[in-house]
Amino acid sequence: MTLAIGIARPKPLATRDGLFLMTINLTIENLTELPTGGPTRFRSHDRGFEIGRENCDWVLPDPNMFISGRHCEVRYENGSYWLHDVSRNGTFVNGATQRVKSPYQLNNGDRLQIGHYLVSVSITADAGVQPSQAPWGPENVWGTDAPGTPSRSVQPARAEPVHGAPARPLDDFSFSFEGEAAAAPARPSAQAAPEPFQPQATPPSSPAHAPMGAAQSGSAEALLRAIAVGAGVSPDIFMQRDPSDVAAEIGLVLRTAVEELALLLKARASAKVLARSNSRTMIGAVDNNPLKFVPRPEEMLEIMFTRRRAGYLDAKHSIDEAFRDLKTHEFATFAAMQTALSRLLEDLSPEAIEKKVPASAFASRKSRAWDTFVATWEAKEKPHENGMLDVFLTYFADAYAKASKPK
Repeated sequence: MTLAIGIARPKPLATRDGLFLMTINLTIENLTELPTGGPTRFRSHDRGFEIGRENCDWVLPDPNMFISGRHCEVRYENGSYWLHDVSRNGTFVNGATQRVKSPYQLNNGDRLQIGHYLVSVSITADAGVQPSQAPWGPENVWGTDAPGTPSRSVQPARAEPVHGAPARPLDDFSFSFEGEAAAAPARPSAQAAPEPFQPQATPPSSPAHAPMGAAQSGSAEALLRAIAVGAGVSPDIFMQRDPSDVAAEIGLVLRTAVEELALLLKARASAKVLARSNSRTMIGAVDNNPLKFVPRPEEMLEIMFTRRRAGYLDAKHSIDEAFRDLKTHEFATFAAMQTALSRLLEDLSPEAIEKKVPASAFASRKSRAWDTFVATWEAKEKPHENGMLDVFLTYFADAYAKASKPK
């Protein structure tokens, strides 16, 4: 599919039987849950929708009011999804420092920044479904005959599954939001296109499902001895209990460690967004950390230990980098807090105000000092929406950037 910028929109992709009906999945990458308990995933099938802080198809809560009530629109036109930024503070695509220029054609693999939310985009094509077969009535999510027009009348909490869509595995995105009922089985005429990161069905005899005794080492004892050697402890340390129990417990601890470490990295990313730091981790061609960019613990473990993927770090380097980043973030945050507060207090200190007091024979020096203090305060907070808090955050961002630089 080609696009002539400023000349024409692309035509729908055609198949022998009809059109590719496009499905878009949006997933928040840096949070596992929203403070309101709302969905961290959103799905639309050949329909436009709105994203914003309130009264939108997908609501992203933001107590700091950085996200607009109606932040952006995604319109479905001629087989493509087009992003329209209608916000005050901007929507950013793929790590850009400038807000997106609307309309922007969304592509599979794009990453959006909406306030402090980092949202991944997945677009798939469902072949062989005629437009006339698209369900309406209760199954028409947006309740309109204009597919490209977002609807404000449907609340996300009551969105229905798309029954006309092909069946998906349960761990795929459901129609509207994570946590709701899975989509109903597909009609026989629809065939789903393969999607990335989906687990493949394996026969019962697959090594992934084999009992512990069928490991390559030949026994649970040998496997535990290898783990002990890797951990730098005596090979006999794990032999005081049933090997199968110890192996299961090690697996549980491993999953917990990976899951919690990924959450800490997401919290770090959110904190950097709130601190308005320009230093943000974006996915690249090589050395990507699965703990940062892969949504589920199962996939993280798979990439780190079994099915290595090009462009991703192995297990040891992923863990090492994660702890290094967290330590840097913790030290930088503490240092930046001190520096920013010191800078702000210095600006408003009695000594600083005293230097600004104009000479006058008609008013007391104390009165003039107070007037100067008020004028200084107002001059600082006037350019900012959130007043002195924004001044502090600006100082904090500068100090954080300096403290985060490699020594």
